[in-house]
Amino acid sequence: GIASSFFSSKNLSYQEEFEEGLLKSGTYFSEKGEVISTIQEGVGRRVEREKGLIKRLVDYNQGLPEGVVECYNPKGDLQVVFQQKDGKKQGEELEYYPKKIGSSLQPKILLTWQEDTLQGLVKTWFASGKQESQKEMYQNQKNGPSYAWYANGDLMLYEEYEKDELLMGTYYKKGDKQPVSRVVAGKGTATLYHPDGYLMQKVSYDKGVPCTNYESTK
Repeated sequence: GIASSFFSSKNLSYQEEFEEGLLKSGTYFSEKGEVISTIQEGVGRRVEREKGLIKRLVDYNQGLPEGVVECYNPKGDLQVVFQQKDGKKQGEELEYYPKKIGSSLQPKILLTWQEDTLQGLVKTWFASGKQESQKEMYQNQKNGPSYAWYANGDLMLYEEYEKDELLMGTYYKKGDKQPVSRVVAGKGTATLYHPDGYLMQKVSYDKGVPCTNYESTK
């Protein structure tokens, strides 16, 4: 049947029509009464609100959520965008830094999904726009090359994983070209630094996994 919602001003927020659980049609309005989006014959974009503010824009197909999902913060800026199919995340998901006045959106995190499972590239960026890290995932586990950089762009580390086990790694102090430590064939020490360059911790590895005891600094 028909579902309706109203703003506090009593203006219509949306009107939807369902049939056997499927969203067949919908019209979504601004507080001024302007049409924001529609769904016709089960296809279109649904507006989801929270406390009167747009929270998500969700693509629909054949009466079910399928396609692009855009999530917004209370200021109305795009925060996260991803795609879904059969109720599961599929493809790339991007999270953005809070938007500054007069600036464009700056990516913060990129995830790659395969039926709700992390599979493919994962990337992060500093607020400056420089890349912070990159790694390969397979079935929610690190699998393949992994990189991290300092805030100034210098390489911090390079690692190789297989099913979440660390096979090899080289670790660099900010500004140095020669590694300060290595992990070879799953054994050695990972020296981990803050993006600004100061030492955070040293982790000993054996057979590809961290040992119980490791040195941590603040």
